[in-house]
Amino acid sequence: MPLVRVSVPRHLDDRQLKNIADSIHESMVATFNVPADDRFQVFTRHAPDELGWAPTYLDIPHTPSIVFVQITCNEGRTVEMKKALFARLASSIASGGAILASDVIVSLVEVESQDSYDSGNGVTQYQAMLEQKTGVKWYTLDIQDYGQWTSPGIRNAILSKIPFSASYRHVYSIGRDKTVGGITVTVNGRIVNVMSTHLDPYDEGNRITQVNELVPYATGFAEDRIILGDFNALPYSSEMVTMAKSYYDGWAEAVKLGVQQSAPDNPNGYTRNGRIDYVYYSHGEQHLTLKSVQVVDTRDANGVMPSDHRPLVAIFSVQ
Repeated sequence: MPLVRVSVPRHLDDRQLKNIADSIHESMVATFNVPADDRFQVFTRHAPDELGWAPTYLDIPHTPSIVFVQITCNEGRTVEMKKALFARLASSIASGGAILASDVIVSLVEVESQDSYDSGNGVTQYQAMLEQKTGVKWYTLDIQDYGQWTSPGIRNAILSKIPFSASYRHVYSIGRDKTVGGITVTVNGRIVNVMSTHLDPYDEGNRITQVNELVPYATGFAEDRIILGDFNALPYSSEMVTMAKSYYDGWAEAVKLGVQQSAPDNPNGYTRNGRIDYVYYSHGEQHLTLKSVQVVDTRDANGVMPSDHRPLVAIFSVQ
């Protein structure tokens, strides 16, 4: 949920402000993976003595029609996405005729730390939407990424139509994103433990430690076991090699079976700029049959995705 604050000179009229507002939002939707209905903007008009600006800076002239745009959003966009946003935003505002592109000053404030927000009580919202769409009860496990279970911040979650007999959460000894959580369900009379994790996005050494803790932790729960999540590591990395000693990589196994699905321009099943999201199932399982694995293409007509990750869907039968 990006929050946009815009400071403009008082002489700009309502029509010009609407052009600025629409231009900012359209640019964010087109270049920044912002949903069309995710629009939160605050405008303030200022007297001439309330805005300070250099008439020329870096050989770029500025006029009394200067506009300041501050965008606060979660971190994670690429440099290319940021450049595209800045260029499109300035040119779009300038196309209205009242403001020069050189008079559009943009400040991007990226946030995500242990005290940042979790907008809209997301897990509860997803549960409510699923129940509305399906007409059945859903059960949830909220797994805050930093191990501060009741605090705001990014998180992953497990949502299930099957009631679970147990749930559990664990904090790794190191890392920024550093938790795993799981549920125990019974399907066709078989026990299945499903776990979701999110490993440190910045430090390979942290991820290696986390995987070395995850594997023995998971053995404390009954077979059959499925572990999934954003591992932030490519298949040939040390941490994924460790996982492969005890778990099957769902996508890789689906390729062997010929039951993988992905967009024609994504034949290798990349979930981001590579394959970093996984569905693993244990070597010791006895009742799981992998039916298919799909990397879902969520692009709209303009090629924009609602997330910087592509969803990964694995279907198993339990016998």
